[in-house]
Amino acid sequence: EGRGARGEGRGARAEDQSPISNLQSPNPPLSQSLSTLVAAIAADPTIGVIGPQLRYADGSLQPSARRFPTPLTGFFESTWLGRAWPSNPWARRLLMADLPADQRSDVDWLVGAALLCRRAALDAVATPDGPFDEGFFMYSEELDLCRRIKQAGWRIVYEPAARVIHHEGKSSEQVSTQRHIRFNTSKVRYWRKWFGPRWGEALRRYLLLEYRVQIGVEQIKLWLGHKPALRQERIAAYRQVIASGLRASVATAHVANCIQD
Repeated sequence: EGRGARGEGRGARAEDQSPISNLQSPNPPLSQSLSTLVAAIAADPTIGVIGPQLRYADGSLQPSARRFPTPLTGFFESTWLGRAWPSNPWARRLLMADLPADQRSDVDWLVGAALLCRRAALDAVATPDGPFDEGFFMYSEELDLCRRIKQAGWRIVYEPAARVIHHEGKSSEQVSTQRHIRFNTSKVRYWRKWFGPRWGEALRRYLLLEYRVQIGVEQIKLWLGHKPALRQERIAAYRQVIASGLRASVATAHVANCIQD
């Protein structure tokens, strides 16, 4: 339903409980992939979180192993700077570009489409509201969770012997404006939480600047008559992103309205 840490994020279950709701249409079969993950985490009491290799619906690799971001990573990952310089060291470090896809490895965190979490690891970082920080919505919640679990002394392991197909972006694509707002608001929230208010504010202002530049680019394309309906849609969406200020309270209200509609 796309309800972030309050909903989908809680699909992760301890190894002694029933199905992991985040596992989707895998190849090899679900039972085999799940058995592989359960066996691996049961065999090693130091593992707090384990995740499979992810694949797109067409079978191509979807990299899911990650290192923790540095303060500068936010300016070069999923931004214009990153697209202009795809080989930049900050994005490559985050995406673990040096890790062979079929190599089992300890990592910093894993994409949250399919995670198996040990109950003791979740309990070690839980608050009265549960192990997930519900201030995040759809994005960054698994990054934050894995950081806290690793900080508590547990290992995070990428296990490519288990494979899962991740139909990425289906719920996010339903509301393009919502996706932009929630992704970047969560990103800014993570930066504030782990790197401090100055880095969080610097990233927030930079991201808003990018959207202002994008509006200018889309406006030029509109004037040139290139796909006018698309340009108008993007300009309207980007203006809403700027209006949100990428602040959590405004973004939450926007998403609540989208869900009600």
